[in-house]
Amino acid sequence: MQRTFALIERDVRKFRRSPTLVLTTMFFPLVQLVVLGYAFGGKIRNLHVGVVDQDHQIETVKLRELCGAVAVNARTFDTVMYADEGEAIKDLHDGRISAILQVPPNFSRRVLAKNAPQVALIEDNTDNFAVGALEGAFIQLLGTYNQRGDLPRVPAQATLRVVEVYPYVPYIQYLLPGTITLAALLPARRASRVDPVVALRYE
Repeated sequence: MQRTFALIERDVRKFRRSPTLVLTTMFFPLVQLVVLGYAFGGKIRNLHVGVVDQDHQIETVKLRELCGAVAVNARTFDTVMYADEGEAIKDLHDGRISAILQVPPNFSRRVLAKNAPQVALIEDNTDNFAVGALEGAFIQLLGTYNQRGDLPRVPAQATLRVVEVYPYVPYIQYLLPGTITLAALLPARRASRVDPVVALRYE
């Protein structure tokens, strides 16, 4: 117990003598928590997706309306309209947008003819988390788009409603207690080798 008090006294003296040490001890755990926390957890939102509409027909308008609904509700991505495909690809390479939704010129005609209509999602696959979120969002969006006709007001089929016992809490709420904990533990690791002079004073 006396050795523990000796370690605490030595760390307190270091903090009092060096304000830089206090800032360093608080800053690096804070950066570590922010970077690792948002890299491995949380929900990805507000990604920028460029839309290149080469069709300009009614079916493309419906698709763009669904993209707008996702941007307002789920907020997974926001759409940016491009008239030139080359400009959109340049912004994708520069990192201004995360993906490009390309609608070919014959999209509406193929939809009406039921002749395998397709849209292209050009991705920046250097970020696996953003790519996964965008692919999931657009797969769900196209699933809704493929439901032709008006849906009934009251569904006749059984549906599933998910209720979370432990609701999602943003990672940023754990930032302050995590920073305090890391700030307290890091000096203890550096001070694991007890100074013999300080230890002998308490024995």
